[in-house]
Amino acid sequence: VDNGDNIDFDRAYINIKTPYGMFDIGRMGARTFGTSYVDDVTDRDRIKYTLPLGDLTILAVYGKKFNGDALSLTESSMDLTGYSLAGVYKMPNGVAGLLLHLEDNQLSAMADQKEFFINPYWDLTLMDTVNLIGEVKYEFGEIDYDTGTDIDVARFAGNIEGTMALPTAYPMKLMVGYA
Repeated sequence: VDNGDNIDFDRAYINIKTPYGMFDIGRMGARTFGTSYVDDVTDRDRIKYTLPLGDLTILAVYGKKFNGDALSLTESSMDLTGYSLAGVYKMPNGVAGLLLHLEDNQLSAMADQKEFFINPYWDLTLMDTVNLIGEVKYEFGEIDYDTGTDIDVARFAGNIEGTMALPTAYPMKLMVGYA
């Protein structure tokens, strides 16, 4: 957005390092984990806690996408909130991680949505010649309406990429994906 001479930015957060981990607090990038295959990059107001434990890193995140006020005393507010817990493990031959996420969304005075994500990924090198990269995302939950029919939500996406270094000058690559 062109604001002329005004300062304009989309993200601003503070990073606090403690002996018990690191806290990031403010508006930052969100909905990214693992490979870029199922990322849905957006900005959110978040509190993120990072705890490195040797080769394992634990992440806990609370995020607000939207916080709307009720229009009257008989309506509820429209809130879109996310909670995440993740682990990333670094190995000598690569990295693997698992994200568990809950979206708890008050969509309107008459609808509430709860959606869970399970998102593992890996990037591994085997026998110094084969590289396997993959990610899976499974989402499930429901939209509950005060009146009418509730809706079940289920989505799946997955991707596996493989490369092999051959003794020739031409590496072989195979990629399979489903969304």
